[in-house]
Amino acid sequence: MDERCGLKVEGKRRLEICSGTSPRFSDFWENPACVPGVQSPASALIMEVSRTIDPEKHFIYTTVTGDITLAEIYEDMTRLAAEPLYRPDMPGIVDMRHATVRLTADELRQLTDELRQRPKVVARTRRALLVGSELAFGIYRMFATLAMGGWTDYRVFRDEQAARDWLK
Repeated sequence: MDERCGLKVEGKRRLEICSGTSPRFSDFWENPACVPGVQSPASALIMEVSRTIDPEKHFIYTTVTGDITLAEIYEDMTRLAAEPLYRPDMPGIVDMRHATVRLTADELRQLTDELRQRPKVVARTRRALLVGSELAFGIYRMFATLAMGGWTDYRVFRDEQAARDWLK
């Protein structure tokens, strides 16, 4: 354990919380367990996804909680593509305000490559990524930049109304 970190118990999950100054973005890549709001591998929570698909309004709202991992994103992409009400060109919001980022820069690149190869998941639309921390904002801005030129236009927001306005 990093000397800057202490162990905090919160319900059923253990979180490593760091004290001191605000983390630098590079801290996340070097030691994600010691950045406030990022959980250690030993305390990982299963990523849970709930979504509302509204075919009449042609809109999808997805809520993600727990630890966001590449493997679970891939599993969810497969489930989403199989949903009978879902259409890949539906705009939508992915609300990750209560989720923890567990993706590396390399995994973000892998994800954008996979999305380009799977137009049945998302195609020719906009997706607003709603986040609740500066760290998540930076990581998903990187994702949106890597995804440029692909099937979908991604933008990161902290405010849900701003996200909805952008999708109109």
